Amino acid sequence: MNRSENPLKREIARLEADAATLHRHYADTPVFMIELAGLARSVLMRAGMGEGAWVRAAIDQIFDAYGVSSKLWLDGAAETQGEAAPHQPDLAGQTGDTR
Repeated sequence: MNRSENPLKREIARLEADAATLHRHYADTPVFMIELAGLARSVLMRAGMGEGAWVRAAIDQIFDAYGVSSKLWLDGAAETQGEAAPHQPDLAGQTGDTR
């Protein structure tokens, strides 16, 4: 078994628990999709090259349980990333970098 597989399995289990909690509090709202997509994307990003397929399949199963297609959660994660940028402060010039 790959050394990083156990931590990823724990992350998948945590994602499943987080999905249940989010669904309990935010079912049928955009918050559920946005939050869960962001968490799922974080787990997927931690997966190595050989682990991506099973991690993606596990994440898809979690979303399927709530009636969300993989395309929707991937689109939701992309939208989350697009929305985060405008809220970040502009730090250009504050680090002493003169480029």
